[in-house]
Amino acid sequence: MARNHRRDDCYLKRSFTNSIRKICQISDAAPLYNKSPEVDEIMAESDITFNLFIEEVLPKVSKPKQQIAAHLVMSACTAAGKDISELKLSNPELNDHIAELTEMLVGYLVSLNQRGG
Repeated sequence: MARNHRRDDCYLKRSFTNSIRKICQISDAAPLYNKSPEVDEIMAESDITFNLFIEEVLPKVSKPKQQIAAHLVMSACTAAGKDISELKLSNPELNDHIAELTEMLVGYLVSLNQRGG
């Protein structure tokens, strides 16, 4: 059974902040590596890890709704990460953008878990 502290806002915020930062870095490097077998392997591993994360932070939510949430969150992270990456922000500006996106996604997951279903 997952420990409760793993579902708290701080854990979610740290997880999303790290994930979004990685997506920005991947977006920057994407033109160089899109066709690489290594990228396919990393993406497959990331999908598995992310789905396990969603199951852990949404224990009150049904599997179908977890799948929808996973898709929405990953789509938002990917699109925002790519967009943020293209803005060529300074490090403080990048941190501000990531913090705001993190707040939005954590709020969604906390709300969804509270509603259950």
